Amino acid sequence: MGLINVLFTFVAIFSVDKWGRKPLLYIGVGGAVISLVIIGFLFQFGVISGPWILIFILAFIACFAFSFGPVCWVVIGEIFPNGIRGKAMSLATLTLWIGNFFVGQLTPMMLEGLGSAWTFWIFAICCSPALYLTWKLIPETKGRSLEEIDAHWHTIHQQQIK
Repeated sequence: MGLINVLFTFVAIFSVDKWGRKPLLYIGVGGAVISLVIIGFLFQFGVISGPWILIFILAFIACFAFSFGPVCWVVIGEIFPNGIRGKAMSLATLTLWIGNFFVGQLTPMMLEGLGSAWTFWIFAICCSPALYLTWKLIPETKGRSLEEIDAHWHTIHQQQIK
Protein backbone atom coordinates (compact mmCIF):
# COMPACT_ATOMS: atom_id res chain seq x y z
CA MET A 1 0.00 0.00 0.00
CA GLY A 2 2.81 2.38 0.88
CA LEU A 3 4.59 1.64 -2.40
CA ILE A 4 1.44 2.38 -4.43
CA ASN A 5 0.93 5.60 -2.45
CA VAL A 6 4.49 6.78 -3.12
CA LEU A 7 4.48 5.76 -6.81
CA PHE A 8 1.22 7.53 -7.57
CA THR A 9 2.23 10.59 -5.58
CA PHE A 10 5.16 10.82 -8.00
CA VAL A 11 2.67 10.50 -10.87
CA ALA A 12 0.98 13.64 -9.50
CA ILE A 13 4.26 15.48 -8.96
CA PHE A 14 5.41 14.88 -12.52
CA SER A 15 2.04 15.35 -14.23
CA VAL A 16 0.26 18.15 -12.36
CA ASP A 17 1.86 20.84 -14.53
CA LYS A 18 1.55 18.78 -17.71
CA TRP A 19 -2.04 17.54 -17.39
CA GLY A 20 -3.45 20.21 -15.08
CA ARG A 21 -5.12 20.18 -11.70
CA LYS A 22 -8.68 19.59 -12.84
CA PRO A 23 -8.00 16.50 -14.99
CA LEU A 24 -6.07 14.89 -12.13
CA LEU A 25 -8.94 15.65 -9.77
CA TYR A 26 -11.61 14.38 -12.18
CA ILE A 27 -9.79 11.11 -12.89
CA GLY A 28 -8.60 10.58 -9.32
CA VAL A 29 -11.83 11.47 -7.55
CA GLY A 30 -13.88 9.50 -10.08
CA GLY A 31 -11.61 6.50 -9.63
CA ALA A 32 -11.73 6.85 -5.85
CA VAL A 33 -15.54 6.96 -5.83
CA ILE A 34 -15.80 3.94 -8.13
CA SER A 35 -13.25 2.02 -6.03
CA LEU A 36 -15.10 2.80 -2.80
CA VAL A 37 -18.45 1.74 -4.27
CA ILE A 38 -16.97 -1.55 -5.52
CA ILE A 39 -15.26 -2.22 -2.18
CA GLY A 40 -18.63 -1.68 -0.52
CA PHE A 41 -20.26 -4.21 -2.86
CA LEU A 42 -17.47 -6.70 -2.27
CA PHE A 43 -18.02 -6.46 1.48
CA GLN A 44 -21.79 -6.61 0.99
CA PHE A 45 -21.42 -9.91 -0.88
CA GLY A 46 -19.05 -11.41 1.68
CA VAL A 47 -15.77 -10.88 -0.14
CA ILE A 48 -13.62 -9.83 2.80
CA SER A 49 -10.22 -10.97 1.58
CA GLY A 50 -8.42 -11.98 -1.57
CA PRO A 51 -7.28 -10.30 -4.74
CA TRP A 52 -10.44 -8.29 -5.52
CA ILE A 53 -10.43 -6.46 -2.19
CA LEU A 54 -6.70 -5.82 -2.55
CA ILE A 55 -7.04 -4.60 -6.15
CA PHE A 56 -9.74 -2.06 -5.35
CA ILE A 57 -8.14 -0.85 -2.12
CA LEU A 58 -4.91 -0.31 -4.06
CA ALA A 59 -6.92 1.39 -6.83
CA PHE A 60 -8.42 3.75 -4.24
CA ILE A 61 -4.99 4.51 -2.79
CA ALA A 62 -3.57 5.15 -6.27
CA CYS A 63 -6.45 7.45 -7.20
CA PHE A 64 -6.13 9.35 -3.93
CA ALA A 65 -2.34 9.59 -4.25
CA PHE A 66 -2.40 11.29 -7.66
CA SER A 67 -5.40 13.51 -7.03
CA PHE A 68 -6.94 14.40 -3.67
CA GLY A 69 -3.72 13.87 -1.75
CA PRO A 70 -1.25 16.21 -3.46
CA VAL A 71 -3.42 18.27 -5.80
CA CYS A 72 -5.44 19.82 -2.95
CA TRP A 73 -2.22 21.28 -1.58
CA VAL A 74 -1.27 22.67 -4.98
CA VAL A 75 -4.71 24.16 -5.54
CA ILE A 76 -5.00 25.86 -2.15
CA GLY A 77 -1.63 27.48 -2.76
CA GLU A 78 -2.83 28.94 -6.05
CA ILE A 79 -6.54 29.73 -6.10
CA PHE A 80 -6.85 32.38 -3.44
CA PRO A 81 -6.52 36.08 -4.33
CA ASN A 82 -3.24 37.64 -3.25
CA GLY A 83 -4.86 39.88 -0.63
CA ILE A 84 -6.27 36.96 1.38
CA ARG A 85 -3.98 34.09 0.33
CA GLY A 86 -2.24 33.64 3.70
CA LYS A 87 -5.42 33.59 5.79
CA ALA A 88 -7.36 31.57 3.23
CA MET A 89 -4.62 28.95 2.97
CA SER A 90 -4.54 28.70 6.76
CA LEU A 91 -8.30 28.15 6.87
CA ALA A 92 -8.17 25.63 4.01
CA THR A 93 -5.33 23.74 5.69
CA LEU A 94 -7.20 23.69 8.99
CA THR A 95 -10.29 22.40 7.20
CA LEU A 96 -8.32 19.61 5.51
CA TRP A 97 -6.79 18.51 8.82
CA ILE A 98 -10.15 18.62 10.61
CA GLY A 99 -11.64 16.47 7.86
CA ASN A 100 -8.71 14.08 8.14
CA PHE A 101 -9.21 13.90 11.91
CA PHE A 102 -12.91 13.08 11.55
CA VAL A 103 -12.30 10.39 8.96
CA GLY A 104 -9.72 8.78 11.23
CA GLN A 105 -11.92 9.00 14.31
CA LEU A 106 -15.23 8.01 12.74
CA THR A 107 -14.04 5.13 10.57
CA PRO A 108 -13.75 2.56 13.39
CA MET A 109 -17.15 3.59 14.76
CA MET A 110 -18.73 3.42 11.31
CA LEU A 111 -17.23 0.01 10.60
CA GLU A 112 -18.59 -1.31 13.88
CA GLY A 113 -21.97 0.41 13.74
CA LEU A 114 -22.80 0.40 10.04
CA GLY A 115 -20.64 -2.41 8.73
CA SER A 116 -17.94 -2.34 6.10
CA ALA A 117 -20.16 -2.02 3.04
CA TRP A 118 -22.07 1.04 4.28
CA THR A 119 -18.90 2.65 5.59
CA PHE A 120 -17.30 2.52 2.14
CA TRP A 121 -20.51 3.63 0.41
CA ILE A 122 -20.80 6.63 2.73
CA PHE A 123 -17.19 7.56 1.96
CA ALA A 124 -18.00 7.29 -1.77
CA ILE A 125 -21.00 9.59 -1.28
CA CYS A 126 -18.81 12.05 0.65
CA CYS A 127 -16.20 12.08 -2.14
CA SER A 128 -18.72 12.50 -4.97
CA PRO A 129 -19.42 16.24 -4.57
CA ALA A 130 -15.74 16.92 -5.26
CA LEU A 131 -16.42 16.15 -8.94
CA TYR A 132 -19.12 18.81 -9.16
CA LEU A 133 -17.16 21.32 -7.06
CA THR A 134 -14.07 20.82 -9.23
CA TRP A 135 -16.14 21.41 -12.35
CA LYS A 136 -18.00 24.47 -11.04
CA LEU A 137 -15.67 26.21 -8.60
CA ILE A 138 -12.02 25.33 -9.14
CA PRO A 139 -10.31 27.21 -11.95
CA GLU A 140 -7.59 25.45 -13.93
CA THR A 141 -4.37 27.09 -12.81
CA LYS A 142 -1.94 25.12 -14.96
CA GLY A 143 0.53 27.45 -16.62
CA ARG A 144 -0.90 30.57 -14.97
CA SER A 145 0.97 32.89 -12.64
CA LEU A 146 -0.44 33.85 -9.26
CA GLU A 147 -1.06 37.33 -10.67
CA GLU A 148 -3.09 35.90 -13.57
CA ILE A 149 -5.15 33.82 -11.15
CA ASP A 150 -5.69 36.89 -8.97
CA ALA A 151 -6.88 38.82 -12.05
CA HIS A 152 -9.27 35.93 -12.83
CA TRP A 153 -10.90 36.30 -9.39
CA HIS A 154 -11.15 40.09 -9.77
CA THR A 155 -12.88 39.60 -13.14
CA ILE A 156 -15.38 37.16 -11.63
CA HIS A 157 -15.99 39.50 -8.71
CA GLN A 158 -16.65 42.41 -11.09
CA GLN A 159 -19.09 40.25 -13.11
CA GLN A 160 -20.98 39.33 -9.94
CA ILE A 161 -21.31 42.97 -8.94
CA LYS A 162 -22.97 43.88 -12.28
